[in-house]
Amino acid sequence: MMAEAVPQARLLPYAHLSGQVPLEVRAAFADAGPPDAVPERADGRSNSVVFAADRYINPDEGGISIKSVIRESAAQPGVIQLPPARCSSETTARLLAEIADHASQLYRDGYVLSVVGEAPGLAAALETAGVPFPAQIISEDADTLLQFLDQTLPAAPGTPDGTVTHVSTTGPMDSPDFPNVPKLRALMGDRKGIALVASCIMATQVKVGDSSHCRGIDHHVMDIIDEAGWRVLQMPCPELGYFSAKRLWTTREQMGTEAYREHCRRLATLVVKETAELAEQDADLLVIGVSGSPSMGVYVTFSAPDANGEPGKRLPPLEDTLKPGMGVFIRELEAAFVAIGRALPRAVECTVDLPGHDETRMREWIAGVMKAQSV
Repeated sequence: MMAEAVPQARLLPYAHLSGQVPLEVRAAFADAGPPDAVPERADGRSNSVVFAADRYINPDEGGISIKSVIRESAAQPGVIQLPPARCSSETTARLLAEIADHASQLYRDGYVLSVVGEAPGLAAALETAGVPFPAQIISEDADTLLQFLDQTLPAAPGTPDGTVTHVSTTGPMDSPDFPNVPKLRALMGDRKGIALVASCIMATQVKVGDSSHCRGIDHHVMDIIDEAGWRVLQMPCPELGYFSAKRLWTTREQMGTEAYREHCRRLATLVVKETAELAEQDADLLVIGVSGSPSMGVYVTFSAPDANGEPGKRLPPLEDTLKPGMGVFIRELEAAFVAIGRALPRAVECTVDLPGHDETRMREWIAGVMKAQSV
């Protein structure tokens, strides 16, 4: 007697992990919607995210900077960048699909969403992902934009203070394995580049729970980019789209499956394609990852080879899990650049998650690498 065929509906939730099921099918298996009330976040992150047109993130002279407006807003939302107008239609469609997937995870986790600026194609992408189109504004006036944010988004909690919680003076940053500011050879003068920024630096809401050190935007990092006059290109969050907003803290070893590497490979290839469409072949690029991330770590990642079983039982103390090495996504990003004949661009990390985080040292490191070429 032949075995009974497994109904297709039972296969789909597992098949989507390898990226083989389109978003419209995934949406059919998603939860109906967000919680009835805006949840309180234990780590103090805000409950809102803005999807912003590129011209508000990389404004021309005299244009509005969404980052500056948010600094004055009571909502303190995170920001997810919409595709720049210069991207090809194919790249734009692929980016919008990933953005809509991010939006669906955030929406079902209770975040309030809004749209700032033109967003061609976003409504269709959100509909496919099962997310209603949020409140939207297109404005050339900063005060009007600020009023819109404060009227449509919930006020951020009063704690933490929006900066960092790790203030100790020893830790991985003092290890000989942690990179110091590279030797500098020649100042680049007025030459500007593109910073490929980890998604959580602009939107802490995509981070795993209980790990946020700011309400929305990490202004300490973004201010350095603005001061240097560089453009911003926000990379997707590989963990949000794969493990959801409800994921647990995870080690690099637990993420080391071929399915997750393939997911990161697809996103990394998309980032490299977008970069190639926006920059000249010899354009100066800088990757800004996140220290200690199992996905976005450049020099320090979260590693615990023996951790398994019940969460928390066999996970060593934080200081014992921060190890030299690349996260899964950054490794695939390096391979994607190599595939087009380029090495991985110079790279730094936001060190806020390290026990030895030092704000001044981080700023000097990032600014130093941006201002000069390494030997």
